Amino acid sequence: MSGTPEHDWAAIKRAWVEDKLTPKEIAAAYGLSYQKLSARARTEGWRKGGSGREGNAEKPRPASTPGLMKRLRQLLERQIEEIEKTESEEAGAAARERDARTLSSLIRTMEKLLEMQREREARRRARNEERGEDAELLRGELARRLARLARSTGERNVSGGPDKKGSGVPSP
Repeated sequence: MSGTPEHDWAAIKRAWVEDKLTPKEIAAAYGLSYQKLSARARTEGWRKGGSGREGNAEKPRPASTPGLMKRLRQLLERQIEEIEKTESEEAGAAARERDARTLSSLIRTMEKLLEMQREREARRRARNEERGEDAELLRGELARRLARLARSTGERNVSGGPDKKGSGVPSP
């Protein structure tokens, strides 16, 4: 042995993948430097919150836009609360600038999500309108063909509707 402490890398990886502790907390718990832990995780491709097995990991389902909007709103509220807490402690100019950039970024993201949602709704409405127009065109074409058929055969009741007696069978 080289005199360096042996680490239980399997347990460390489990802690990383479970994502219950921050990387700094994991490093402190296992007597590692944050840099060494991060380097190992990066080189071995550890994923937070997954199975840790690249081939067997399920692909995450994309979040719905309303779900993302809700999460973004919650994040924005938490960020604002955090800023209000630190503001009372007279944060430095650099911290205020960082907070302003963070809020600005969150707001831009929310605006983009809203724009995407509006575009998706507009496309959905256009598709529904096209379907309605297509149905009207089909009805008109069918009516023209039935009228032409009725004229060419000389029959009054081409549509197959009930005759005057109500028998349901067209008269000859």
